[in-house]
Amino acid sequence: MFSSGNVAIGTNDASLGKFVTQGAVGNTIALFRRSSSSAGVSLIGDAPGVYFNMYYNGGQKAMTPGYGSQIYLDKNTGIMGFGVTTTSATSSGGTLASGNALLINSLGNVGINQVNGPSTLDVTLKSGTSATASFWGTNSGFASHFCYGANEDTYIRGGKTSSNIIIADLTNNVGIGTANPIYKLDVCGTMRAKEVRVATGWCDYVFADDYKLPTLSDVEAFIKVNKHLPEVTPGAIIESEGLEIGKTSAQMIKKIEELTLYVIELQKQVDELKKNIK
Repeated sequence: MFSSGNVAIGTNDASLGKFVTQGAVGNTIALFRRSSSSAGVSLIGDAPGVYFNMYYNGGQKAMTPGYGSQIYLDKNTGIMGFGVTTTSATSSGGTLASGNALLINSLGNVGINQVNGPSTLDVTLKSGTSATASFWGTNSGFASHFCYGANEDTYIRGGKTSSNIIIADLTNNVGIGTANPIYKLDVCGTMRAKEVRVATGWCDYVFADDYKLPTLSDVEAFIKVNKHLPEVTPGAIIESEGLEIGKTSAQMIKKIEELTLYVIELQKQVDELKKNIK
């Protein structure tokens, strides 16, 4: 003990702290545990760290039978590591092998089974597991899996049988096959569905008694000038902007209903002609 009240072990310089120790057995600077048969904590030099139920002496050794773990800093790369042993020691002093479970680099990026990933958080599939990440709800039967199975598919499911999956519920757009979606759901590719329901207005007002049915001569005149049916979106617009299913379906039904009225009127005329011929 020096006059300043600081304590030094293995050195005469106690100026850096109240308790300074220098020197090591292997790389182990200090070891703390309750008894010679209990697990404890050790401080490691060079790659400074804290070992749990481990110490370093020519390799990672177990204080007691079982597993160990560690927290350390690689001063050359700035990586902070959190490791767990991949083996279990069968005896005190047994050799342990550890792997890096979690790493934080000097930029603050976090990697799980990944040393220097390009993202803020990188998670790599671990050998022997079926999913890179799984997120469980309150119902243990439902989980969202990322990079799941042999084909590394992604499954997104709700935590309960009644749960919904909501994507971009505000003003955001969702793109599939496109990086610049301009609609709520923008798909660049082929879609397949058993049924598609579109909320839109309808056109049964054509059958109302006060509906004014255009004359066929007016329709003919319109077609000659515009090259499409009245009140039907021109082909050039559909080709450039896409087909609006709800709007176009309503337009088509309106024309079918008008055509039905024309046919009914023509049938009446035919019936009248037959009557006069007789």
